[in-house]
Amino acid sequence: GAEALRFKLVEWLIGKLNPSADGYAARIGPLLIAPELGTESGLIFNSKACRTKPSKKLTPERVAEFLRATEELLVDLPNSR
Repeated sequence: GAEALRFKLVEWLIGKLNPSADGYAARIGPLLIAPELGTESGLIFNSKACRTKPSKKLTPERVAEFLRATEELLVDLPNSR
């Protein structure tokens, strides 16, 4: 009924808005073996394999704060060391 039609419409829309697995692999595959990955640190790429700029708010201090908070959470987990 109406639910099935709605789900088919949503699936169609998702298929149109997202790349196929083959399309994604064709873009990202060459990026994974690019020689620049070994010479530069901190490179960030989007889903279309285009280089993006890192956030200005992600400072070394913020990273350290995030890592400290993560370590505190891990200490509370069972079987953590």
